[in-house]
Order: sequence, then structure tokens, then C-alpha cells
Amino acid sequence: MNDLNEIAKRLKKKQNQTSIVYNYTIPQTWNTFGYEKGICLKNNEMIVDPYDFYAFALNSVDRQMRKLAKRKKDQGKQGNWIKSEILYDLDLKTFSGWDHDRSEHLEQSDLYALCEQGTFLKAIILLPLLKRAGITTLILHHYLALDTSRTPHDFSDPHAILHPLKINEELRDPLLESMSAEQQFQLFIDVAHRLHMHVLGEFPSARMGRNNLLLWDHPDWFYWIRKEEEANYHPPKNEKLPFHCIPNTNACDILYESKETKQHLSKFVTHPETKNHKKKPKSLDYLSQIETQFHCTSAPTFSDVINAELPIQTETTLLRFFEDQPCDQAPYLLQDTMRPDLFCGQQRKADVWEMIVTSATAWIKDFNFDGFYISEAYHYPRELLKEAIHTLRKHNRHAAIIVEETLEDQAKSWLKIGVDMISGASAYSIHDIRNYTYHNFAYSRYTAPISVLAASEFRDTPRITQYEGNETLAKLFMFMNLFLPQTVPYLASGQLSLERHPQQLSPYCDHRFLEAQNIEDARLYRQSLLDISYYSYTRKDHHILINQLEQFSAIRNKYIHAITDLKHCVPVWFDDPKDDGIGFTYMEEDKALLVVCNVNVHTQRSLNIHTENMLEKLPFVWRNIRQIYSSHNPFIQDVKYDAFHNIPLLFEPGEVKCLEITKQ
Repeated sequence: MNDLNEIAKRLKKKQNQTSIVYNYTIPQTWNTFGYEKGICLKNNEMIVDPYDFYAFALNSVDRQMRKLAKRKKDQGKQGNWIKSEILYDLDLKTFSGWDHDRSEHLEQSDLYALCEQGTFLKAIILLPLLKRAGITTLILHHYLALDTSRTPHDFSDPHAILHPLKINEELRDPLLESMSAEQQFQLFIDVAHRLHMHVLGEFPSARMGRNNLLLWDHPDWFYWIRKEEEANYHPPKNEKLPFHCIPNTNACDILYESKETKQHLSKFVTHPETKNHKKKPKSLDYLSQIETQFHCTSAPTFSDVINAELPIQTETTLLRFFEDQPCDQAPYLLQDTMRPDLFCGQQRKADVWEMIVTSATAWIKDFNFDGFYISEAYHYPRELLKEAIHTLRKHNRHAAIIVEETLEDQAKSWLKIGVDMISGASAYSIHDIRNYTYHNFAYSRYTAPISVLAASEFRDTPRITQYEGNETLAKLFMFMNLFLPQTVPYLASGQLSLERHPQQLSPYCDHRFLEAQNIEDARLYRQSLLDISYYSYTRKDHHILINQLEQFSAIRNKYIHAITDLKHCVPVWFDDPKDDGIGFTYMEEDKALLVVCNVNVHTQRSLNIHTENMLEKLPFVWRNIRQIYSSHNPFIQDVKYDAFHNIPLLFEPGEVKCLEITKQ
């Protein structure tokens, strides 16, 4: 990898060559290295010379890396190591964004010709902050270049990629002027690995930007409609079928009978014969050239659910995975052809399959990814994913694969093709504390067949801080999710700042969630995945949350063997199943960890922890029970128990307590 000290020397040299006096600010939270030359401001920002600060930060990161021993090779079958990790879903575009010149809006090139949106360099110097919070695996997104030709936002839908291997040039930091975007990205991944963090990327998307870079050379890989039909293009409805009807064979048979479906199919045309043109357009706006010369356009994506009443996704188009289809006509999109996982063709488009597998393999080989997160897995043939996973593991036998799948009854079929875990659906439901949804999720994990993400937010959900309980609820989930059986803790991008503005609201979400910010906040009505944004790094209590996560994750790591093995887990019971407590005990040979929380985010609760089912299963003779940490009390203290060895404890709203049981 590039030597960070050498890069720092180049920055210092550049500093000595300029006479500019910088009024460049960063959040004080970013200064995890003890940089003393900055001027601290009352709003928790710091004025620094960017060249001097980033040089100092890179030297500090380098020293931190050198103190760490070389990471041992991951053991276990395939990507099983992922089950011991704490995941952070990192949006590279927003993660390190900041209004450095204080112009009250973020710019790609600010007053000093420096980038205020996220960059690879700025992300590197924030990695120690994530590591301190206990994060061990990063899921990266927004690192690919996007087609911005049809978006109403500052940025396109993250699936509107230009090419599965083209890195977003806007993430290249101009401070490292001699390094390309690819080199800076590789540096970021290398540093993450040296800090003992794994890196997962997003699997090559089955959706691409309408004006992607593959259109001209491979028009047959996509679906096309007549240009004049674009304004009236919409998915056909059928009154004989219910709203939000999942496509199945019977439903699709009925759908094909309708007049509206036949009108829809008539809009499609065969792909333009671009290969017959001798010269490739100089402009990369291939779609405009095709629309002008061939009078057709790439078909926009729409919902794969029948009668969904959702808007057309005008920014993306789908890849074709099969040559054949039910109707003998120009290739078309309908709910069945959009679900190759359910309706497989007989004749695969071999070059498209090869492109997907080759692209995924390139990220493993060339950038040393440790695996992938496969979003919208329903857009792929299962056989394609199986072949891709098999090929990936030829190059990295421990590559971890997580698939976006909310239905746990599908888990076994995913395991068969080599997937290590599914996403699950926790972030869509556990916030409804009053109806015991968190209880149901937590205790159902004890008998679950597969690990899922323990998440309180996903990219397409509201922020957890917007539900009843606000930040108290957010912290409860953040800490307790570290200790649930058969789960992998997952934090959404920005969650460490307890963000309120959403990432990208699903069409099913209430858009009043966009009003989360104060009226004077520039992020009001904005979504951080789609609009220029930043995270709340100047919160006065930001360091407190990081400190708490550091302590909780250290306890989790101490007991990680027991937490990841159901044989070592015993659920905790209370006086009544409807009590506000949730808890689990994790047993080692000579000690045990008891983690209990109060899910009531408004009121103190006295919880009587029953121990009879747990103490008798301990593999040692116990002597002491101590509280070793709490979200509301960090001090170690003895715990009293009654004549039946049950433990009565008083909990603050949303409090999480860690108790340790030791032997005689």
C-alpha cells in the first residue's frame, strides 16, 4: 500500500509552497489525534490548515496501524466470520462531508478549491473514530459513479450506476492531487484492513442508470421502448387482482389477459443496432444519441408488485438476464420478467451473466474486498448468484455474502447457494415498543435457523430517532442489539450521530419524516443518500455515545465466543411476559455475562430478573454477580439478589445493564 508517512510529507510540502491563509473548519470530533495547532470555536468546530491537519492525521493513523499486529487469516467455513462482526453501512459521499469554508452549503469545490462533500482522504482519517466505537466491518456504498441525467435530487438513486467498475471521481480528494480516484479508494481499503476492519462492497447492480456506459456497446442487454411512449409509460393494472399483488403464476396469467397489459407490451421495441454505426459518439451521453438516431429509449424500472400504485423509477433501467420470455415479441418488462428469481428463462444471456460475475470478481481481486452485500436480490436469477458466489470464493475462500432478504422462511434456500446471512426485517418493525415488537424479535432469535442483521434503521426507513422515544429509543437499540443471539449488529450510515434526517425514504414511508430537522437546518426536506448532506458531528454529546459504544463493544468482544453460539445462551425471564425487560445470559467456562434492558423509553422500571433457569445451567459454581457497565451508570458495583437468587433491579428509561457472574 502507499506509505501514509510519504503522503503526509507531500501534504506538508504543498503547505510550504502556498501562502494562503486558510479559514478551513472541521468538526472537533474529527480530531481524534490530539492535533493542537487548530483554533477551537464555540460551535464545536476547529479552524485548521487542511494540509497540516491531514498530514498530522495520516501520520497518527499510520502509528495506530503499526501498533496493531498483522491480522490473522479468518478461520471457519466460507464467510462465517461475519457473525462475530459489528457492521457499519458507510455512505462515502456523506460520511465525511462538511461545510469547510462556512458558506452555509456544501460544494464540490469550495473557496479553496477543496471538496466539501465526502472524499476517500477524509474517510480515512475518520476510520479510527469508527474503530473506537467498536465497528469491525464496513459496508460501502456510493463509491461507484452514477448517472445524474434524470434525477430531481443532487445525486441519483444509488442503483443508477454508470458502470459496475467505474469509481465515483467526486470522491477523489484534490489534496492528494497526484493520486487517482482508484488509488485513493485502494488506499482507503488498505488502511481499513490495517486497522483490522473488513470491507464489504455492494454487489454489481441488476439496475443501472438509464444513460449508462454499456448502452452503446451492449444495447441488447437492456429493454427499450419507443421514445414517444415514454411520457405515458406505466405498469399495467388489472382490476381482477388485489392491490400490491405479489407476482405468481396465476396472477401473471390474469395480468397477461388484460387489454392494458397488451397496450403496455406494444410500447417495447427491439434494441437499437448501434454496432452498425462506424463511429461511437464522442459524448458519453449515449442515450441522447440513441434517442435521436433510433427514436427509442431505455425502459424505466417500475415496481415488481402488481397494482402497486408506486411511481415509475425514471432514473434506472434493468438488465436482461434471459433471451426468452413468455410472449414472442420485442423484449419487455412486466412483473414476471422483472423477477428472474421466480420466473427463470430457458436461455440465459451468457454475456450479461459473465459481466456480473467478472465485475464482482474484480472488486475481490483488484481492491481486496472481503465480500458483498447483495441488495434487491430478487432482480437476479438465483443460479447467477450461486455461480458468482462460487467464483468469488475461488479468489477469496472467506468472502462473506449478505443478501437483502426480509422473509426468514427463505433463509434455507439462500444458505444452499452459499450466502452467509440474510438482512432480515428488524428495522421495519422493532420500533413499535408498545406492541412488543422488540420482545418478539429478540426472543425469536433464540430459536432462529439463521443469523440476521440486528438493525433499527435501513437505508429506506425513517431514522429510529423519529419514532416514539426518540434518542432514548435509538440508544436502547444501538446498545442492546450488540447482545442478541443469532444476529449481527448493524448501524446505518450516520447513526453514530443519532441523525434525524432520513437516508432515502421508501415510497411506502410517510414523507412527513422529511420534516425532521429544525426549520433553520439546511437538511430540512432532504435525504442524505440523494441530496448533498452531512452528519451532526458537532453534537456536544457525540463523544459520550462513542465512549459508550466503545465500552459495550469491548464487553461484547470479551464474550464473543458465547454470543455467537446458541449453546452458550440462556434467555432471561421476568415476573410477567409483558414486563418491560429483555435479557440474555452468555456462559463461558468460568464466567457469564447477563445483559438486560428496560424497553420502556419513558419511565423507570423495577425488573425482577429470574435466575433459576440460568444459574443451574452454569458450567461453574458461581459466587459473585456484579454490574460491570450500564448505559446510565458506567461504574462497577455489586448486585443484590433475594432468597431465591432472583435479581431485583431498578432501570432508567431505555437503560441497558451488563452483569457479570463469576465463580468461587
